[in-house]
Amino acid sequence: GRIANLTGPDDYTRNENYQPWRYYYRVVAGANDVIDGLGGNDAVLSTDNEKQSMGQAKAMRAYAYFYLMQFFNTEYNASAEAIPLYTAVSPTQEANPKSTQAEVYAQIIDDLTEAITLLDGFDRANRGMIDKYVAEGLLAYTYAAMGDNAMAAQYSLDIINNSGFSIT
Repeated sequence: GRIANLTGPDDYTRNENYQPWRYYYRVVAGANDVIDGLGGNDAVLSTDNEKQSMGQAKAMRAYAYFYLMQFFNTEYNASAEAIPLYTAVSPTQEANPKSTQAEVYAQIIDDLTEAITLLDGFDRANRGMIDKYVAEGLLAYTYAAMGDNAMAAQYSLDIINNSGFSIT
């Protein structure tokens, strides 16, 4: 109820506020574990399997940060504090300070842009896997949330015109 109605964050003491936080940050931690295992954020990848794994991990990290931003912020304000960013596995498990919305959205855009490149030509075996067009859809949502409708339209139109998915 309260999560679906986006009223969970109204009272930080309620457990509904913690549930999405815990879920999405566990997605971030899992993605960071895969990314670190492949050599880190700037790894030079040589095989298609490594590229596809990195692309899916970066898209999953971006997905988690995008939905955290939607849940814990009311509108895009580049300079406003938002949520902590974690882009690598933390050996100390110390909490990072809040990043600005601009910093979080920049990370989301970077991750999805790289994922789109890494996943180009990848044919997913099932709908549970992320391919280029899923990453483009997340990027379109991201640009729309930031108010950049031209970029949102660009990625949406690429999906419509090239993915083979039906519009409905």
